[in-house]
Amino acid sequence: MTISSSIYMEGEEDSFEIEGNPKIKVKEFNKRFISIVNRIYERILSENKRKIHLDLLDDFTTFTKEYAILAKEMAYLDISDTNEQERLTVFINIYNMMLIHISYKYGLPGTIWQRRKYLYFTYYTIGGHLYSLQSIFNGILRGNQKGLGMLWKPFGEQDYRNKFIINGGEPLVHFGLNNYTRSTCPIRTYSIEGIYDELNENARQCLKTNEFLQIDLKTEKVLVAKLFKQYNEDFCKLNTKRSTDELLKWLINVLKPNDERSQQLTKLLNTKNYTIGYLNMDNDLNISYGVAEYKQQELQINDENDDLII
Repeated sequence: MTISSSIYMEGEEDSFEIEGNPKIKVKEFNKRFISIVNRIYERILSENKRKIHLDLLDDFTTFTKEYAILAKEMAYLDISDTNEQERLTVFINIYNMMLIHISYKYGLPGTIWQRRKYLYFTYYTIGGHLYSLQSIFNGILRGNQKGLGMLWKPFGEQDYRNKFIINGGEPLVHFGLNNYTRSTCPIRTYSIEGIYDELNENARQCLKTNEFLQIDLKTEKVLVAKLFKQYNEDFCKLNTKRSTDELLKWLINVLKPNDERSQQLTKLLNTKNYTIGYLNMDNDLNISYGVAEYKQQELQINDENDDLII
């Protein structure tokens, strides 16, 4: 049987031979994925887990051999025999490594258009179907919603991949994915059994920083990361004049009840007399390949009016 190799762009398809038609269970695959990728992350991630050093992948056999095999095995994942919790976990895990794999194979994107090509037109074969980063994020994890600047949903009515979407989407994915910028949340692997607790913890740690949330009780103003504006429908299902109440409730629910910020938000929510503002995000790449090249990429990306966050 001939299948596509692990990763390729449109018009560039490599193939390899494999005997039979094996089906790999997602639970089994995810355990092996965590074992291999944790070693990769330990090597290439910065201390705060938010920056990636691609040059540290050179000659690292855990990536060049073990992960390469794992990426090809994705073609045989039995996605049809999964529940939403399993799909949520495995697609988040795959997404984060796929982004690293693309950047390593094709180089750092020097322009917004090259970055867009990586997100929209570069694929893995997963469970026998093609997935770009965009189709995983907006199609599977966000419940088949249009992304920023998109005119159509990722999957049409007849698309077989509709069977695998997370119904209604999972807003916590915004705190589990590497968004390709310096404003990304800490990058890690996720277990099927603990996925919701792990995502909540990642979100909670982000919301404790001024980069994601600022509260001023005197002026009764709440400043949140811009992603809450860009993906408002993910956090505020009710399209009403008080949809901001829904956002505050979501934030309070993620933060622990005894957390100072949770108590401050509860106080403002009860008064109904508050305003919402948005914090700018750092859209420079969080991936580097050597110090000199990274500084050059910073200059190129900063020249673009880049508001694309996947």
